[in-house]
Amino acid sequence: TDDGNNGPWSIDTITDTTQRTFTKYGLSAGLYYRFKVQVVSEVGTSASSPIATFVAAATPDPPTVSVTSSSNIQIDLAWSPGSDGG
Repeated sequence: TDDGNNGPWSIDTITDTTQRTFTKYGLSAGLYYRFKVQVVSEVGTSASSPIATFVAAATPDPPTVSVTSSSNIQIDLAWSPGSDGG
């Protein structure tokens, strides 16, 4: 995994040879992270997988709210998602 800023790669070691999933914690929202996998065994080291790039989820943009009608005893609101669809 890189640091989200195209910086240095970190190594996360998995010793369970049957494990096929991994969760990376401590990411910063909205940054692009690059991942690659390499197998190291008692007989050698594989080439690295192709790099996969993903964006860490970010807080959604706020919705737009409006008053659709009101009276002296109630108010009706409507809203639409923010610019990112959130």
